[in-house]
Amino acid sequence: MYIIYMCGKEDNTMKDRKKVSGISLIVLVVTIIVIIILAGAVILSLTSNNPINEANQASFKSNVDNYNSEFNLYVASQFSKTNGTFDVATITKTVWDGNSANIAGTVKEVIASMTAKDGKNFKIEKGVFGYCGTDLNEKKWAQELNMTIF
Repeated sequence: MYIIYMCGKEDNTMKDRKKVSGISLIVLVVTIIVIIILAGAVILSLTSNNPINEANQASFKSNVDNYNSEFNLYVASQFSKTNGTFDVATITKTVWDGNSANIAGTVKEVIASMTAKDGKNFKIEKGVFGYCGTDLNEKKWAQELNMTIF
């Protein structure tokens, strides 16, 4: 850095330049600190309150509610077809592998809206619709809905 002296005094432009560079360094440090604090807050909020997990839970519970409604409609239609002599305990349907050509005897036969992913996790045994998957989160959510776990 060159300092120009005029009559024994430092040039005013050089003094201003020093002040500006000092202020921009302070602004840079403050900005970095603020960004670090905000990043920490975002990370903490995402880990303790994961929106993706909450969306998956809401989707799962909504699907289960729809499947339960459809199963109840199926049972009601069977009662009306048999003039009230239908025995719900006779309904036993296995998991569905997702193959649309192979729905006979599976849960998809009773619950038409069942997705291929969910077909592997639900079955009907002795007239009870329940969860039989291995996903621990889904199992917990099914328990929250008072569902039978096979």
